[in-house]
Amino acid sequence: MKTTRNIWISSIAVLIFCSALLWSTSTGAFKGTIIDAKTGEALSGAKITLVYSRSETLKYELHTDKKGKFYKSGLRTGVYRATFEKDGYIPIGASIRVKLADTVSVEIELEPSRGITIASENFIGKGKKQLDTGKYVEAIEIFTDAISKDSSNPVYHYYRAVAFERNGDTEKAMEDYQSFRPKREISKEPSSFMIKRWNWVSKIRKLFTTTVYA
Repeated sequence: MKTTRNIWISSIAVLIFCSALLWSTSTGAFKGTIIDAKTGEALSGAKITLVYSRSETLKYELHTDKKGKFYKSGLRTGVYRATFEKDGYIPIGASIRVKLADTVSVEIELEPSRGITIASENFIGKGKKQLDTGKYVEAIEIFTDAISKDSSNPVYHYYRAVAFERNGDTEKAMEDYQSFRPKREISKEPSSFMIKRWNWVSKIRKLFTTTVYA
């Protein structure tokens, strides 16, 4: 009886090990570091949102640690829309492709956003809440109202562009993306990419349609 029990326990252990091994080789991972573009210092508590391109419901939210690093394993292979955010900084959006049994590695630089007030934080908070719940028309209305009060605030334009894009209005999204600040180029490397400065006006369409293959 004891021998049979030991065999049963051993079989379960082997099954669990094999399942874990199979899962690790049928998914991918995403890791990176987020720093201040001006000082080069690591940004702790920055938020990373991953949304699977094939399903809006498949979504992950991560936060950087004290060293500005983040890591997420067990990701289904395919393209994800990634957003990198932190209060007081201009957010950045990009697309990443997660490959089988591979890790996408990124280094992100966020630029400080000047002139953020309590009023602007209220607009941003309300608008992001609508975005997170899939109410894109409502989000567009909130950020349009915000822009009418302060058209120079780049964060308003960024989030309205995201709302337009997710609502299927590509042209208006591109107008907002183009207007709110100089953009950055996504430079591909064998297993990572760097976000770099570039001339946004002349290359907006390239950035908007580019998927990062890591």
